[in-house]
Amino acid sequence: MTPARVSVRNVSKVFPRHKATRVRGIATDGWPALRDLVQKTMRRKREESREKRDQLWALDNVSFDVAPGEIVGIIGRNGAGKSTLLKILARVLSPTAGRVAIHGRVVSMLEGGYDLEGLANSAAAHVSALMQG
Repeated sequence: MTPARVSVRNVSKVFPRHKATRVRGIATDGWPALRDLVQKTMRRKREESREKRDQLWALDNVSFDVAPGEIVGIIGRNGAGKSTLLKILARVLSPTAGRVAIHGRVVSMLEGGYDLEGLANSAAAHVSALMQG
């Protein structure tokens, strides 16, 4: 059995939710933000349920393998964690938990404005290949 080219095991990613200091509906910087930071630092840890509300779980215990020559598509609704997973695979982000093993080369095409529908045109394919290096 050939080993997997990409192996993702129990990967989770958590982002903290920060509450913006607002004055009349506008987020502010400076002293109000500093005061809020100092207050949060001085307070004791909040209970577990409060901490969970202050966290955004983008990925929760994701596992899969990609064999050599296999083609994989990642689909899902908005906010499902597709871009987060791809950023972890491209090593732009690191996972909060779990591990990712990649054997081979990874080229990131995230948020590059690539015209994937126009790849039938040989000029567009050539430009995309040049952009990837």
